[in-house]
Amino acid sequence: MKTINSILVIFTGLLLINCSEVELYPHLPYFQFQNEDTPNLLNLPELNSRLTFVNQDNEELYFDAVKSESEKQLHTTGSWVGGYSTKYFYFDEQTVHLKSTFFDIDEINIRKSIQISTNRGPKEFNDGRNGKPRVISEESRLITNIGRYGPFNNRNQWALIDYKNTFQMSFNNKKYYKANKIDLTKTEAISDNWPLPTLNYIYFDVNEGIIGFDDRNGKEWRLK
Repeated sequence: MKTINSILVIFTGLLLINCSEVELYPHLPYFQFQNEDTPNLLNLPELNSRLTFVNQDNEELYFDAVKSESEKQLHTTGSWVGGYSTKYFYFDEQTVHLKSTFFDIDEINIRKSIQISTNRGPKEFNDGRNGKPRVISEESRLITNIGRYGPFNNRNQWALIDYKNTFQMSFNNKKYYKANKIDLTKTEAISDNWPLPTLNYIYFDVNEGIIGFDDRNGKEWRLK
């Protein structure tokens, strides 16, 4: 698990460039989605579609899919200003950003959107900046994670999704077969006047993404 988390930290701290801008490095390795990945890929929501979550008191929260795409990306470090970035490899990635309707459309940032990513990358990777040898393994793995728990709880960390130890959930006339329960009970609230609830748990289905969450006021929100 430490190895996986280290890879996630490296992935999230680096610049990801759309491949349409950088199809200039054919010598770099390319980690493509494989046939074996299909059962664990996201069913991407339609761009600009709205997801509704309802609780036991019939209150509703709304999130818009402001980003929903599957693309080839370039993994780099450094800055593109002056061409000083270091390019390591291409990889396939699905990305979904869900923005709460509590925030204006121009307020799309890390704090105010839920970020979901599924990508295939090297099983072992080290960029060499920590004094250790640079490593890009030929063997690869599929990873799905939720970025920073935002816009709910105040913790700068990614939650890794488990493909194997899943369970079923049924609600609102739909059954989900690959659910994860993510524990946020040890995280803190963003602020007292933040419009969204602070959460204890997030429920994430491998294929459908976020399907529900439980807040600290005892309300259970589920995808409608």
